[in-house]
Amino acid sequence: MATKIILNRKSEWVNKGRRIKFFLDDTELNTVANGSSEEYLLEPGIHKMQCKINWCSSAELNLQVNEGETKFLKVRSGMKYYLVGYILLILSLLSGVLLNLAHIAKPPFFEWFQLILVLPFGLYLLYYLTIGKKKYLLLEEDKENIFR
Repeated sequence: MATKIILNRKSEWVNKGRRIKFFLDDTELNTVANGSSEEYLLEPGIHKMQCKINWCSSAELNLQVNEGETKFLKVRSGMKYYLVGYILLILSLLSGVLLNLAHIAKPPFFEWFQLILVLPFGLYLLYYLTIGKKKYLLLEEDKENIFR
């Protein structure tokens, strides 16, 4: 029986068009497309694994794989709240357009309202693109895999 890992990537909207690079012991093995799985044969022992997209990545995962064992891994975006941010951004943009189309004067606090909607999302994105770039992806053992 072969020793292997199976890396599963669920379909996600946030990185849909981007392929995730998979590294095993600092060697790039392959890329994983959105919504697909890849299987890798490896020697038994402790292995260091990591996934990357451009300059962003997951934290390194050290995993013990025994002879003849199959380990299931999953990779997904670490940005849990991106959908909320996109909704706030769209609300901010649409509110100005709708007021203009309805010929309604913008209230004096309107720019502050838009800033309050957009600024948290901008800071959230900035965090994951700078300080949190090693948390942009989550690589973890898939303990809920039905094929275990």
